[in-house]
Amino acid sequence: MRVVEIEIQDSQRRYVVIDEAGELVEPIVRYLKYLDCIGSARQTLRSYAFM
Repeated sequence: MRVVEIEIQDSQRRYVVIDEAGELVEPIVRYLKYLDCIGSARQTLRSYAFM
């Protein structure tokens, strides 16, 4: 697995985790999205993505 930084609307950057086949790891992506929605800092999202 690896962490990828992507650009979404309004030039914002987010982190996702993909597996060896290049597919999103849904449980991790959903959790990172949850953290983003509750206002977690960008560095926190990055740290959790790399755990």
